[in-house]
Amino acid sequence: MYPLTYQALASSCWVSSMINGIQYLLPDKRVPFMAYRLLHDLLIEEGVFYYTNKQVKEFEAIVQAVGACTGLEIGYVNGKEVGGAIKELDYQNQVAVCDIKAGAHSILINGYKDGVFLGFDPYWEHVAKNEFVADKYETYSPYMDDSSNTVNVRIWEAHLFAMRHTQPFQMGALKYRFATVLTRPPPENA
Repeated sequence: MYPLTYQALASSCWVSSMINGIQYLLPDKRVPFMAYRLLHDLLIEEGVFYYTNKQVKEFEAIVQAVGACTGLEIGYVNGKEVGGAIKELDYQNQVAVCDIKAGAHSILINGYKDGVFLGFDPYWEHVAKNEFVADKYETYSPYMDDSSNTVNVRIWEAHLFAMRHTQPFQMGALKYRFATVLTRPPPENA
């Protein structure tokens, strides 16, 4: 498996997290060039937005095309549906790119066990300190030991789903919650 990577631009967290999600689900393959290019087509200087009707249509078209390039099923949930959706994922075949900080930042969630989410934050400054805040979050730089270079943050469920985003790794109010779900379909001959 290729190690997951950190973002190169201040505004590329969602794109970097999507690329990391694809790499996580397709560990023996490289991200197809067209998928990489399409994801970057959504990126503007301020990040990736999906608030206006036009932005939503562009987002949906590009996400559908990325799914076709990679063979992954890609959809999204928002608002009050996010919490339940990401807790119920099969993290062997599914991951989620989740907005935190009321939509200001995106991270990859690639595991969940006993009320704690495992994830990868592509923004180096968020994880560089190896910080532990009891019952909230723990960061690892560059990666958590024995994670195959795929985890650099653990986030406790109650902290992630906090309604106010006063600390790192919190989603904030329901109206700002958004998660892109990537699913590796079962093999056709299974």
